[in-house]
Amino acid sequence: MNEKLLLLAEALASLEECIRELAAVPPAEGETAVPAEKPETGIKLEDVRAVLADISRKGHTKEMKALLTEFGAEKLSEVDPANYPDLLRKAKEVLDA
Repeated sequence: MNEKLLLLAEALASLEECIRELAAVPPAEGETAVPAEKPETGIKLEDVRAVLADISRKGHTKEMKALLTEFGAEKLSEVDPANYPDLLRKAKEVLDA
């Protein structure tokens, strides 16, 4: 439970940092304030790698590989960073099951 709270706190801190960065930079002339593409999540590859490795060490290696495949990747570095929040959510569901 404490581990999950720490992960949530880290994700919220990253989100806060992203929001502060976005708020500090006004849009350029002719640019909209809301990006057309999916915004960055603020979650780093290293953070996702640490979570998946920990879950894998707890006996869920096959499930973690299946998750990567579900996100269209053979290895974590091939996963679109915009999908990190969903990947982490599904990985934690495996751990909770």
